[in-house]
Amino acid sequence: MPLVDIPASLVGWLLEGQATKAPNKTKKVTSKNMDNVQNNASKGLVNHQNNASNGYEYDLHDEQVWNILDQLPEEYLTNYTKWLTVTSILKRHDKHAIWSEWPKRGGHYDEADNERKWQSNQGILDINYLVWVLNQHGGNVEQIPKHKQYNPINQLPTGWGQRAGNAVYVSHLLDYPTFKQHDTIIIQSCTGTGKTTAIAQHMNTEWVMHGQKAKKTKALSLVQAWPTNIANHSKHSA
Repeated sequence: MPLVDIPASLVGWLLEGQATKAPNKTKKVTSKNMDNVQNNASKGLVNHQNNASNGYEYDLHDEQVWNILDQLPEEYLTNYTKWLTVTSILKRHDKHAIWSEWPKRGGHYDEADNERKWQSNQGILDINYLVWVLNQHGGNVEQIPKHKQYNPINQLPTGWGQRAGNAVYVSHLLDYPTFKQHDTIIIQSCTGTGKTTAIAQHMNTEWVMHGQKAKKTKALSLVQAWPTNIANHSKHSA
């Protein structure tokens, strides 16, 4: 289930369960069983978030963060659960300087206690959760884009082979025995050379020959779209 579909009450419950780990001079009395349930659920959400955003970098600047914080209702400064939500998000994005200033607007600022909460927080939410919250209340805030760093493959992995050919259609080069022999096949060719058709035909042959025992196959087709101005220029040049 996407993070934005998790009820706000559940998010708050998980964050409060996480916050009980913060070291305090006064020990908070809680149910041991409930604490274990909250901790386990919190770990589950952390794993979900790490898997969903692993390796991503956010195109996020301090000005954007302040703009989002300025649009939040006053309760995000006065309600503990909602304050934890913002704390988690700013911890996720390493915005400690902003986080140190923002709570001062609430009138109940406790620097030492706040810092303990920050240190124990795992940062399980990202900035787009607040974007979703604002838009749910009639806002029109754009999602903060995120991206992964591109790491080109400069050489084939061990055990992989490469074969080039010159034919009108891919089916003239990729026969069924070759299709069946390999677990992974990557085809690069021009548009209209029948890549999808060839794979579909071989998948159909596999099903006809083996039925329920046919090899489980997945096909992914990537098409590069030329910018409109380049396409038009090519047409005029021709």
